[in-house]
Amino acid sequence: MFVTLLCLLQLSFGGPELPGSWLAETRFAGSTGRVLLEIHDEGDEHVAFVSLVSIRSSRIPMGPVKVLDSKVIVGQMELNWDSLTGDLIGFLPDSFVPVHKIAVRFKRLVSKDGLNSTSTSVTHLSKLPIWHFDSGAQIWSDPSSHEDFIFVGNDAGRLMAVKPHSGELLWETNLESAIRSKSTFSGAKLYVCTDDGQLHSLDWKDGSRLWSRQVSEPVFRVPFGSPGFRYDHQSSAVVVDKDGLLVGARDGTVYSLDLNGLTNWKFQAADLITGTPVVEKNLVLVTSFDGYIYALNRRTGKPIWKYDSGAAIPSSVAVSNDLLFVGSRSYDFMALDVKTGSIKWSQYFWFSWIESTPVVTDQQVYVGSSDAQLVSAFASESGSRLWQFEAQGSVWAKPRIVDNYLYIGTVGVANYLVDHEAYLYALDRNRGTCNWRFELPRPSDQAVWGFASAAANSQDMLVVAEIHGGVYGFEK
Repeated sequence: MFVTLLCLLQLSFGGPELPGSWLAETRFAGSTGRVLLEIHDEGDEHVAFVSLVSIRSSRIPMGPVKVLDSKVIVGQMELNWDSLTGDLIGFLPDSFVPVHKIAVRFKRLVSKDGLNSTSTSVTHLSKLPIWHFDSGAQIWSDPSSHEDFIFVGNDAGRLMAVKPHSGELLWETNLESAIRSKSTFSGAKLYVCTDDGQLHSLDWKDGSRLWSRQVSEPVFRVPFGSPGFRYDHQSSAVVVDKDGLLVGARDGTVYSLDLNGLTNWKFQAADLITGTPVVEKNLVLVTSFDGYIYALNRRTGKPIWKYDSGAAIPSSVAVSNDLLFVGSRSYDFMALDVKTGSIKWSQYFWFSWIESTPVVTDQQVYVGSSDAQLVSAFASESGSRLWQFEAQGSVWAKPRIVDNYLYIGTVGVANYLVDHEAYLYALDRNRGTCNWRFELPRPSDQAVWGFASAAANSQDMLVVAEIHGGVYGFEK
């Protein structure tokens, strides 16, 4: 009744009565997003604030509201007043949804009670590590496991092999440049890339260097939060294929190398490559910050197909049963036909990049998301959502599946749109419930902290590395 009377009053006076709260609930690509618009009187003008309810971000200042006849302009958002319903109708601005044109209808909200309430599946069962050491420099690369050893690289160029049950150092090698890629193995050899553009081959048993090759130009990394920073934390790992080695580079090049590090072929994308190539039958699948997913001929590097996601893709793809799974900064999580690149299904993560590399097992695909702070599970064939877990931090890492559990860490970010905290979780992968968690407190002098890399497992141990150089061992 209240809204009806208000609409009649607006019709009588010839325009919208703007002050108050307005809510848009919009369905797009399998997911519903909610946006709250609040308009206040401040002297002789109306001032607006927007809350992105879907990610619990509140009261983003939008500045003064302009009214031109039936048009209501709120920042970059142009709305039209529907005099019959009293609604404000338009499209979300590009600053909120960077790729898709998404229509919204704001309806007057009488009460905000319960609007920001969220349910969480987080339990308070805590887990403590049984060992820990400080590596002495930041760690962004994924630890790896091989032959019951754990291998960790840090930004000081220190590559370490440790015992999973104690963290005891077995050997270390100084590669003299930041290590942002995961170590990979073939026979007695370990392969790893460093930020000076070199690819190194080592004996994994003692860390002795076999050879090093200059593959690409040295990397200059913009510090976190500085102008020009692109959230380009990691670098491509080396893939060992029967034809040799594959690796992506930050100059947008995919290199196919022989086992001595000499070039077979190269492919050039238009922007950074930070994900690791994936070999699927006769294809090499790779992503880029240019927004494309590329399928290349494995032997020649010639492109077979490409798909434009519309925004940067920092992660790698996952493949299962002829489907390719990948997330993008377009807010889309997609399944593509690996043979043709045609899209099979898509799920939308409102207002959230998808930085996490997905994992597929038992016809379920798991992935993390950044501002949405979610770990999600989907049916791999249909794309239907099976469960989602509110992780309370940015989920940038690749999930680690061990038996019936999913292990994932989050990154805390201070002074952001919404609180992000740093945890390590053990989730039931079939139900999305929390078995245990470990909280990493915020360092007083850091704006970002937590677990940006994937966990490694060896026997009954789980090993994780946190951004500021700590390495932790947990009993699973």
